[in-house]
Amino acid sequence: MQSDIYQNLPKIAPSFSTVDEKQEQVVKMIKNYEVAPQLKARINMNIPGLRKKKIAFAEKPNNRIWFHSFTSYERNGVLNFGLSRNWTRIVFPMVPLFFLVYFMQPIVHGVVYIQQY
Repeated sequence: MQSDIYQNLPKIAPSFSTVDEKQEQVVKMIKNYEVAPQLKARINMNIPGLRKKKIAFAEKPNNRIWFHSFTSYERNGVLNFGLSRNWTRIVFPMVPLFFLVYFMQPIVHGVVYIQQY
């Protein structure tokens, strides 16, 4: 069955170029832990006043964390109040409350109408 698919044709040329074969060999060596991959940053890291991170890819700031403080201080001491996480703290609870009040209006007015008249 396999000979019908490939028809036993002679190989004319390599299926990959020499660069591709070398890249495949390097990938195999990295997977076998024979070579340690290195990531180099070619930027100037000795900038005065630059705050360096302890971990390269730490957690990103999240605007859906409810238990963080409501305000923050800038590096110069100015108080920031309009943070993006405050927007979600205020709007997300207000959306279901709006729909609750909006859908309860006919019920409330109907009960008042029945009791009054």
